[in-house]
Amino acid sequence: MATLAPVDDEAAAAAAAEQRRLADEARDAEERRLQQETADAAQRRAARRAAALQSRADAAASSRRDRRRLLDDIARHEQALAAARLRLQTADAADGEVDDASDASGDDIPPAGEVPGAGTPPRGAGTPGGDVDPVAALHAQALGILNLRSLVPVVLDLATPNFSKWRRLLLLVLGKYALADHVLCDAAFPAVPHWVRMDLHVLSWLYSSISSDLFEIVTTDTPSARATWLALEHQFLGNRETRIVLVDTEFRTLCQGSLSVTDYCRRMKTLADSLVELGEPISDRLLTINVLRGIGERFNHRRCPCSSRGQHPRYAHARKERVPPASHDSPRCSRHDLRGTLLIPSRP
Repeated sequence: MATLAPVDDEAAAAAAAEQRRLADEARDAEERRLQQETADAAQRRAARRAAALQSRADAAASSRRDRRRLLDDIARHEQALAAARLRLQTADAADGEVDDASDASGDDIPPAGEVPGAGTPPRGAGTPGGDVDPVAALHAQALGILNLRSLVPVVLDLATPNFSKWRRLLLLVLGKYALADHVLCDAAFPAVPHWVRMDLHVLSWLYSSISSDLFEIVTTDTPSARATWLALEHQFLGNRETRIVLVDTEFRTLCQGSLSVTDYCRRMKTLADSLVELGEPISDRLLTINVLRGIGERFNHRRCPCSSRGQHPRYAHARKERVPPASHDSPRCSRHDLRGTLLIPSRP
C-alpha cells in the first residue's frame, strides 16, 4: 500500500497538469479568435471609410467637371452675345448712314408735280428714332423676376391634383411677357443668344414652380423649357384614355356627402377642368346640372325658376347667387334662411 500512494499522487499531478495545459490552449485559441475578429472588423471599417472617401472624391471631381462645363457654356454664350451685339451696332450704324444719305438726297428733289413720286416721305420717315422693341422690353422685365411664386402661387406636385390651375396661371404669366412660345412651340433657335437666355430663364421659372420630386423626374442632361413642359404634360396627362374614364366616372358620380357646399362645388369644378385638360370639354350647363344632381339629401329636388327666360343658369351664377353660403351648410338651416336660393331644404 505504501508503494501505491506515490504512484497515485504522480498520476493526479500529471492529470492536473494536462488540464491546465488544455485550459491554456483553449484560452490562447479564444484570444487568437478575438484578435482575428477585431482585425477583420478593423479592415471592414477601413474599407468602408476608404469607399466613402473615394465616393466623396468622385462626387467632388464630377461637381468640378460640371462646374467647368457650365463656366465654359457661360463663356461661350457671352462671347456669342458680344458678337451679336457688335453685329447689331454695325447694322445700326449702317442704317444711320443710309438714312442720312436719304435725307441729304431729299433736299434736291424738285417740288411736287415736277417729278413723278415727289412728295413721298423718305425711307424711315414717320418713325421716331430710338424706339424700343416692345417684346424686348417685356423680356427685360421678365428677367427681373427671379421669384415666380408672387405670380404663380401654386406649386405643382404629384400628390396634389392642381396641374390645370398651375398650367393656366403659368401660361398667363408667360403670355404676359411674350414667352409662351418657349413652352408651346417646337421651334428652337440655339444660335441666337437672346433666345437661349430667355429659354433658360423660362426653364428656371418652371423648376421653381414644381416640387423637388417632380424636378427629379423631368430634368435631363440637356434641359430646355419646351422639353420640360412636354415632360410635365406627359406626367399629368399621360394614359389619356384611362384618365378620361376615371375622371369622367368620378365627375358623373360625385355626391356631396359630408362635404360642405363650397368644397363640393370646388371639387366638381376641379374635375371638370381636368376633363378639359384631357381634351373632353364640359359645358357650363352640364357642370351646373351635375352640381345640382349630386347635392346632399337635406335638399329636395325642387328648383326655383332659373330665369325669367327659362334658361338654365351658368355655373358661376348658380354657385355665387343660388348655392347657400358656408354658414348655411348645416342641416339645421331653416327654409327662411335659404329663401331665394336655388336649392330648398327638405322637411325632416
